[in-house]
Amino acid sequence: MEITNNFNFYDQSRFVKIENMDVENFSEYLNSYQRHSSVSDSVNEADFEQEEVDEADEAPPVAGYVGASHATELPEELKSKKAKAILDGLVSIKVLDKNYQPNNLTGYQKGYLAHRIAEELRITNMWVLFGRFWNVKPKLLRNKYNDALNQKKTLSFEKLIHNYINKR
Repeated sequence: MEITNNFNFYDQSRFVKIENMDVENFSEYLNSYQRHSSVSDSVNEADFEQEEVDEADEAPPVAGYVGASHATELPEELKSKKAKAILDGLVSIKVLDKNYQPNNLTGYQKGYLAHRIAEELRITNMWVLFGRFWNVKPKLLRNKYNDALNQKKTLSFEKLIHNYINKR
């Protein structure tokens, strides 16, 4: 039985889906893609999310994660002064709790917030990073972000968070 996989990634905010790629040829394809596209040198295999066909998409748990009310290890990408200022600002308006976990946000708001923070901090592996940190499946987080772009409620959420993300 032949094993095939699907790979999803973003190329300059453009979603690219590769279906039925032989795992052994993936590195070769990635190198070819980088040479023949507009992708910057910063794209690497870590930016690709492997999607197993017929298996549940689960985010690996954060070490020590018990629940939203318990502290988790802050990822390195969120330890800069700028990141701390953004996160603390979002805590001040109760979008995040004191452990920087989403505070009663919908899936759409979580996806949108992850993208906005990652965009401002130039984090390339946003779905995996926030998926692990917030204990949400990366694929679900990405899908909810895409869905949020078509919702009117997203504009009011953007107004709420805008100054805390952009003015730091």
